[in-house]
Amino acid sequence: MTNDVYNSIKNDTLIQNYFDNKITTHLTQGGNVYFGDHDENASTDEVLYFTDPATKQATPIDLNTYIQKFFTDNTDNAVINQIRKAMGYDITMAVSSTGNKFHGKDIMVFSGDVEVYEGNAETSGVEMPVDYRSNLHKIYSVTLYDAEDNLVDVGITDIRVDSRKILFALGNGNIFDTLPKGYYTAVIEFTAKESKK
Repeated sequence: MTNDVYNSIKNDTLIQNYFDNKITTHLTQGGNVYFGDHDENASTDEVLYFTDPATKQATPIDLNTYIQKFFTDNTDNAVINQIRKAMGYDITMAVSSTGNKFHGKDIMVFSGDVEVYEGNAETSGVEMPVDYRSNLHKIYSVTLYDAEDNLVDVGITDIRVDSRKILFALGNGNIFDTLPKGYYTAVIEFTAKESKK
């Protein structure tokens, strides 16, 4: 279970109540619920499990089944939307995982300032966050926003990455474009060479 999933469950009472009810089911059947070593085997993970009072048999509780059942049984879109909101991310200058993959590689996202020069398709580029300078695999997408956070409808071309910046020009293919000079926000999605924990 990832930290994002764990924190989503930890911070959402609706989800907690669902799991509490599932665990309580085991408690009301007379078993005791524990977390830890269920089989006295050091090579197996610690798990959530219950013990049968009559046989003293420890049986792991499969949370994956409960999570899947939660989504298939729950027809309340408000609950699903709460979970989506809890699992979402804020696009800032810090790199965040989108939770998506492209050809098996994690898609990461961040934003940065980029300067557009008068009458020039070349931009200043976007400073790459230090922690990811050596972990960038490929640029997935680049989108620009103006000072009022409106999407700027312009193509991005000639993308290249140097040791500290993602450089690009405005346009499509070999046809270049310009924008009014000034500072814009670029949202950069890229695939990471390796997942960071």
